Amino acid sequence: MRPPSSNNSRKKGGSCLRALIVIITVISIVYVVFSDSSEGGAKGVSGHYATHATGAAPMQRPGTGVKSAVRDARLPSGVRSLYPPSAPGHPDVFGPEVTRIVITFIGSHMNLWYTTCLRALILQHCHVPNVRVLVWANELTEHFLEEALGDVLYGEPGGAPRLHLVRYNVTELAAAAPAASETIDFIQNPPGGEIGGIQPSMEPQVRMAHVTDVLRMVVLWRFGGVYLDADILPLRPVHDLGIRYSANLGNYDCTAALYPGWPEGKPIALPARLGGETVSCVCICFLSFPQPGHIIIRDVLTKGLAAFKARSCVYGGLGAWLIMDVIKGLLDDPALDARPMSVTEALCWPQVLDAVPPQSPSNVDAILRDCLTVHMMGGAHAKKFGATTIGNDTLFGQVYTRLQGERLPASCAAPRKQ
Repeated sequence: MRPPSSNNSRKKGGSCLRALIVIITVISIVYVVFSDSSEGGAKGVSGHYATHATGAAPMQRPGTGVKSAVRDARLPSGVRSLYPPSAPGHPDVFGPEVTRIVITFIGSHMNLWYTTCLRALILQHCHVPNVRVLVWANELTEHFLEEALGDVLYGEPGGAPRLHLVRYNVTELAAAAPAASETIDFIQNPPGGEIGGIQPSMEPQVRMAHVTDVLRMVVLWRFGGVYLDADILPLRPVHDLGIRYSANLGNYDCTAALYPGWPEGKPIALPARLGGETVSCVCICFLSFPQPGHIIIRDVLTKGLAAFKARSCVYGGLGAWLIMDVIKGLLDDPALDARPMSVTEALCWPQVLDAVPPQSPSNVDAILRDCLTVHMMGGAHAKKFGATTIGNDTLFGQVYTRLQGERLPASCAAPRKQ
């Protein structure tokens, strides 16, 4: 009797080969499906600039498994995706009939204070027709949005979303802006080295601040809107301010300690047609330019980056310094129509900076009575004011608790408190 033939061996070998091919094919398909449908991982600061240059991956609604690989042709140039999309039967998010409240954010995660401010911003405006909050962020995911703010994302059942996550490609976004090539280059390759006395260990944070300084100007130039820093808690709606910027009026106090001798130690006296105020400092953390293409934004983008570099890229050189220079240069231009609003009322700076725990009820009463917003100012006072928690033992916690109880609806579907 002959031993097992080589045919049997070949059959076994062929079966194993086919099985291996099937396994490899299945693994390849699974990999492609999951990599295509992923929302994108969390990127650190170091990955941010590449994300801007190449454009973020398309987003999907969590749990649907439906890819958004094809960009919506109705979106403006530079906008890669909008989540949730504009609701059928409701105004286009980027249309002229919508008032856009703009937040720009760099990073893959918002902490408790940022999400609390954003929640209040949505609730303050969800009963105002045609107001939308737009968070321009390439690294936040839809999943984060749903997890952190899903209960206030939409208005009444079946209504339009009140908050949108915007991902963008900065090259396309800024292509039509003044000084486009310089603007794009600055955002993608911000200056390095020691900036304004800030130690190199702080450089990434400083660079992020400068990048968002420019990015907000590009967004306001292209689409118009009301810009707020992510750490501003709105105590009232902010959508109907007109053309305004936040400023110190009269006293040269908000920059004296930070920028000695700037700008030449002289405040700016505005003409009577602009209110006749004396402006000593401007904060670009709160800007209201409802229509696109304003002359101040134009000059900031046209002249600002060169002026910033001429000042050796000092910290704040794209903020108060630059806006003040632009306003001075436009004082005789009849197209200058932006009026200042006092930071005392707009941002509550004196009440915040002078606050010492424990807070007195009268101080909280005064803040809620007199201020439009409360500004934490870049997290610099996070520990002092407990901004990493929202407890009643802190100024912000007490203000937010009162705000919830007296002014904010529980959700956009609930009636607004009077």
